[in-house]
Amino acid sequence: AKKQNWTLFALAAVLIACLVVGVFMLLKVKAREDETTAKIRKAMNVPQTSVHNKNHDLAEQYVNNINDLLTTVFAKWNSDSEALTELSLFAINLMEFVIANGEQEIPSYMSVVRKIVESLKNELKNKPFTKTRIPWGENWFPFSVHVTRLFILFQYYGNDTALGYECHKQIIRIIPEIGISLRPLSRPHKKLNLFYMTVSRLCSNYMYDIAQYEKDIQTTRFQELKEYLLFKPMNTYVVNEGFYKDDSCIYSENVASYALLKLYDNFHDRVYRALGFTTGLSEAATRLLPKILHPKIKAVPLGLFGRTGDLISYRQYPLIFQSTGIFIAPFIGFGVFKTNDILFYVRVQRPNIVAYQIKKGEGSKDLALGWVQMRKIYHLRDTHLETYKKEMTWNTLKEQPGLLTFKDHQQDNNDPNIFKEDEVEEFQGFWSENVNSFIGQVNENETEMDKKLLFWRNSYKFYKAYKNKEVAITEVAVVTSKGIQAHYEINNQSKEDLRFNYKDLKYDWQIMSVNDSNTEPFHTVPKDTSKFKWKMLTEKQDYKVN
Repeated sequence: AKKQNWTLFALAAVLIACLVVGVFMLLKVKAREDETTAKIRKAMNVPQTSVHNKNHDLAEQYVNNINDLLTTVFAKWNSDSEALTELSLFAINLMEFVIANGEQEIPSYMSVVRKIVESLKNELKNKPFTKTRIPWGENWFPFSVHVTRLFILFQYYGNDTALGYECHKQIIRIIPEIGISLRPLSRPHKKLNLFYMTVSRLCSNYMYDIAQYEKDIQTTRFQELKEYLLFKPMNTYVVNEGFYKDDSCIYSENVASYALLKLYDNFHDRVYRALGFTTGLSEAATRLLPKILHPKIKAVPLGLFGRTGDLISYRQYPLIFQSTGIFIAPFIGFGVFKTNDILFYVRVQRPNIVAYQIKKGEGSKDLALGWVQMRKIYHLRDTHLETYKKEMTWNTLKEQPGLLTFKDHQQDNNDPNIFKEDEVEEFQGFWSENVNSFIGQVNENETEMDKKLLFWRNSYKFYKAYKNKEVAITEVAVVTSKGIQAHYEINNQSKEDLRFNYKDLKYDWQIMSVNDSNTEPFHTVPKDTSKFKWKMLTEKQDYKVN
């Protein structure tokens, strides 16, 4: 009996000790609440957030059976990076709707998000990953950016301190230091990637470990990030990520792109500023976006706002866009011509700037010639503009005006054995050679668009797009309010005939011709050297371009 009593006593002592530890842990992980956390919550709240129809249907269908959702719709989410990305973005979409509208608006959403967060947390908790090794799959980005974003959204709006703290522990495992996350220590994250993951770590530490937060913001890497995010225009013309005095912009080390402007007032920008830090994004966006984008024609330049084939932007900016004007950024060879009715983008090839870039696990892999050659003029009254709401792929791209492809084997210009991800490196760049180009405008101070003119010369060889064979291209062109006129000289050493798309199959221009002929569906460019003149105009006009 005494032995039994001692056993009961020991068991009771253990239970009491566990209770004490549990209470201590609850007190220890009490979520921080102050003026800054209120600002962070406000920054996370986007009132006009909507849920994609597909995501709504999935949430309603699987609210009571998340296991089926994970094993069917998002199968391999715990072994494949792409599936993990899809699952995380699905949950983020639902969570941001809950933040904007409240849990009671559509109760299934929060229930689904909570179960997904628990599943992610449990899966990560059971994985023996390190700060240099990803838990599963082949890409660090879904973990360091998407999963951690979902976790901090839940921490600040999930009303579950204990689960929020469990998320915190996994965030700190995924991002153990500023700049260090799931890849070799010799390759710390920098610039934009550093920005994305740092916001998650700072938010989590601010709520659950303020002492570590204070240490984080004193680190050298964070100080470098703060300086980078000021985006001070550069005076030199050495290719480097950021903005330039002539309004050019380089992204991802050597890509001519305004993708940095997409950060303006987005999730990470808002939350970073809510923490009390500043960026130069607002100034850059206010200066550049009204010049580049059109108030009524929602097209964006292919390759200049990201790696996908999305040509129509649905995003609403709190800015007023100019409806007319010419904008040029000479260093990167970019030009915009817009009137009330038309919008045209061009980028000529420039030294030390890639023609095309692929990122592992992101964007399209079949748009190389589109980045370089597409000469689409978007028209306000184009009844086919809806076509471009779908993501551009090679099948659509190969028919676009301006493209020069193999006459009989167009697919060879988009060889997947050439345009593919690098096996080791995150980025794979493809370069033009023998580049000789410039871009400019006439009558810069003129207010009437009928008197203004955008012009350029674009001379280059893009071996990768022509099966590593020599095709030397020289394009001299002008764009006016009436359309485009161009002179081409092609030295075709590919031993195959080429085809030049001189017609826009989606818009009926009054004049679409090569050498004043329009009888053929495309212009055949023979082997060796040839010259021709292209016109795509609303009315007869001749600038004698040559």
